[in-house]
Amino acid sequence: MSTELSGLFRAAAHEEAVAAEREFPLGPDTIHRYVTAALRRRVALGALIGVAGAVVIGGGALGIQHYWQGEPLAASPTPAVTSSQSATPSVTASPTPSPSPTASASPTPTAPVPGETTPPPVIETTPPAPHETPVGAVPGQVTTVSGFVGAGSGEKQLSWNTVPDATGYRVYRSSSAAGPFVATASVIVATNATTIEYGGSYEYIQIWPRASDMYDYVDVTEGYVNYYRVAAFNAAGTGPRSPVVCASAPVPPGDPNKC
Repeated sequence: MSTELSGLFRAAAHEEAVAAEREFPLGPDTIHRYVTAALRRRVALGALIGVAGAVVIGGGALGIQHYWQGEPLAASPTPAVTSSQSATPSVTASPTPSPSPTASASPTPTAPVPGETTPPPVIETTPPAPHETPVGAVPGQVTTVSGFVGAGSGEKQLSWNTVPDATGYRVYRSSSAAGPFVATASVIVATNATTIEYGGSYEYIQIWPRASDMYDYVDVTEGYVNYYRVAAFNAAGTGPRSPVVCASAPVPPGDPNKC
């Protein structure tokens, strides 16, 4: 028996003796019972110690046997350390790229059916850009123009024939055959509307068509005798003026102020 076990027995016996002295009066019966109980406990404790020693000795022998036979002792399972996150991050593989679609081949043209007429291909054409209508030449000169004596209210009158390509006519007036001549009025062929252009004093000025190829002009202005010229115009400009003609208002017989 080892020194450590002997110490344990002595300590236990001492504690039991102290407890017996406190609880029971010292007497022969009491001492006998105490000794008997102490012997029993020592026998049980000795048996227990013997069993423990056998287990220890047997385990040591078993370890030596495994050591000599080259078999390592089985290690007790070590509890696995659980972590909230994986030590090694898992690598997610990139998705395998899907193969690109194979271009479908162009359909093979079918042969025409015998007896069937194939329509010609439609060719789209872009219409030409619209162009402005070119402006033509200015109209020609008014050559047929006549001056007359007007009515008794002091009117002076003249007329002329139309010329090709004219869209309007303008009348010029002067108190002298040599001029200068100033515009008095104009007319538009499409509307036959008269536009007064004279800046002096006048009582009446009017232009109107007498026929499909002739226009008349009448004015009531100062003076008994006046000289006139007519010119045709269009979008390209104004043509040459007509020869000078004289027109006068009615005057008393023998009055020199007349054409």
